[in-house]
Amino acid sequence: MSSAPTNSSVESTDSGLKVLPLFAIIFLIAASLLFMAALAHYWQVTLKEQTDFKNNEISLVNRGKTAIEQQLAGVVSDINYLAAYGEHYQIQDGKAYSLFDDDVAQNHALTTLLKVFSQEKQVYDQIRFMDTLGAEKLRINYDQGRPEQV
Repeated sequence: MSSAPTNSSVESTDSGLKVLPLFAIIFLIAASLLFMAALAHYWQVTLKEQTDFKNNEISLVNRGKTAIEQQLAGVVSDINYLAAYGEHYQIQDGKAYSLFDDDVAQNHALTTLLKVFSQEKQVYDQIRFMDTLGAEKLRINYDQGRPEQV
């Protein structure tokens, strides 16, 4: 006896085949929506990370800039102090002298000033006095706590 498919089993197979394309369409739409939501989330996270990275870099650059400005402010202050101190005129033999004049006595006074300055500051390895043409007239080297004229 061969069993012939019944009418109800043929109908259930036919209805299952009819539902399959509809299920596939609904599944693809849902998967596409889920993919787009995940992509949107990834995009937002990536943009936030880029913004945070950029802000962090700007902050680091500003901190570095502030540190450099503070260091240079100290150097500029020292230069202004030495310039103001050296331009104070001294009266000797009825004449006005500056520490920056090309005179042997004034050169000794300038050497003493720069040695004391170097000893007190303990920051600069070399202090150089140069003329208006850029020629070195005087140099003080700070060597292990002892400023020496070179």
